[in-house]
Amino acid sequence: QRSIRRMDGIIVVAYALCSVIYFACGILGYLAFGPDVESDVLAKNLPSNAGTFVARGCLALKSFVSYPLLHFAARLCLGDLFFSADVTQSEYVVSFHTLTFGFLLLTLGISVAVEHLGFLVNLTSAALGVFQVFVWPGVMLFATTRTARARGVRCWSAVSAVFLIVVGLATTVFGVRDQLQ
Repeated sequence: QRSIRRMDGIIVVAYALCSVIYFACGILGYLAFGPDVESDVLAKNLPSNAGTFVARGCLALKSFVSYPLLHFAARLCLGDLFFSADVTQSEYVVSFHTLTFGFLLLTLGISVAVEHLGFLVNLTSAALGVFQVFVWPGVMLFATTRTARARGVRCWSAVSAVFLIVVGLATTVFGVRDQLQ
């Protein structure tokens, strides 16, 4: 039973479920602890014990392991831009590894140069993270529903796409404003 309509429904249900869980956690956390909660809960609000140490270690391991995966698309795009070729091919192995090393040096430089890394992480999350999670999928969903509407298929997911875009843009604007104050 594969169809665009079924996939659109699955996307909308998944986003709705994630949104309900995120909003519930955020609202309940704010009601329980108020505005005094630090942005990095693991760094400030937890006791110093074995459980906290394990949680911090697991987050560090996750970041270490996911770094190459998260930057893979960026390295491919830069390879297309600079070399006009697929840098994963064997003849571009040096270029690909140079881009990888460049990302690592840039990350190291930022982490050394920025005094309040938490502010930078929060600003990046507000400006790019929310935008990536809500706006881009909303734009893609809208584009697919526009194509489906052109073929005469009735798509209710266009409303969901516009909702994702509006929520994403509003959250991005308010998040960045909050971080800059």
